[in-house]
Amino acid sequence: MNAVVEGEQVTSIESHLNQLSDLLVQVVNDGASIGFLPPMKQSEATDFVCRKITG
Repeated sequence: MNAVVEGEQVTSIESHLNQLSDLLVQVVNDGASIGFLPPMKQSEATDFVCRKITG
């Protein structure tokens, strides 16, 4: 299977916050071992992403 990955320069993360949170929920709930345990709630993912972005 071949995947195409496209990069883009992001000047504002707000428009991508939901996508990043959705991705985090999906990989955690699919069993990815990245420091979280499933089931992960959307609100937990959004809080985490916001904290990491704002430092």
